[in-house]
Amino acid sequence: KIATKSKHIPIITSIGLNPSRYHKLKAATIQFIQAVAKNGGDAILAGGESAEYSVNVAAQLRNNLHAEGWPKLETTQGSNYANDIKHRQLQYEALGDILKKDFNLVKDISYIEFLLDSLIGDLPVLRTTIQEALSSLVVHLPNLSLESKNKLKKILIPILEQDNFSDEGMDAINAVRFAAIKYINAAFPFEDHEARYLNVLGTSAKNRSDVIEEAQKGLHPYWFNILQSSNTAEFKSTNELMGVGNKIKFPRFCDFVNKLVTEVVGA
Repeated sequence: KIATKSKHIPIITSIGLNPSRYHKLKAATIQFIQAVAKNGGDAILAGGESAEYSVNVAAQLRNNLHAEGWPKLETTQGSNYANDIKHRQLQYEALGDILKKDFNLVKDISYIEFLLDSLIGDLPVLRTTIQEALSSLVVHLPNLSLESKNKLKKILIPILEQDNFSDEGMDAINAVRFAAIKYINAAFPFEDHEARYLNVLGTSAKNRSDVIEEAQKGLHPYWFNILQSSNTAEFKSTNELMGVGNKIKFPRFCDFVNKLVTEVVGA
């Protein structure tokens, strides 16, 4: 814990993440990064902005994942498969910890896009870890700027619209669709007709039951209100978490119908 407050944190992590041959050193460094994310706030943030440490570590972790094979891990001859999986899992966990701590890194959406692509393309054994990293960022989504939200929506639309996937890849598609629906329900208000249209797509019978259930919550004002009210890291009363007293504004009916008609005609 004392080490997580040290001014030498950037040097320690830089040395530990770089040498690809020393797997034990790298694993220990990643665990140290996770400890820093939990206990070393000054290293992550500086004056409300991303510290250089935070920016560099997140970039290094993403670069390392790319270097190991992306979106799917590429194992080399003679490597220890179990160790490779554990090592990659730790890197996804550490990246999620850094992003959760530093909202400034989430704003450009590129890390969210990276994790969504990883969820589709990486090995099934890593899916839960990537899902947890994505889920940890949901609390940040309501605070995104309109520009960032529009970028996010453009990324999520094809995930729910495209339907030309093989049966072999449906587990991965359902995993990323579940994440996409959670992001839609967290980021956009109930009155957003495009977001509600994406919820309609989520109710397709081709989707897994948990995807359909999450999409239905986004179409029901009561459950939607609870989802958004409870999406907070702050301490709130039970009534606040249940959204008591909140007013839900519905999408304009003509906007929603026009969106449906446009999509049906263009299909």
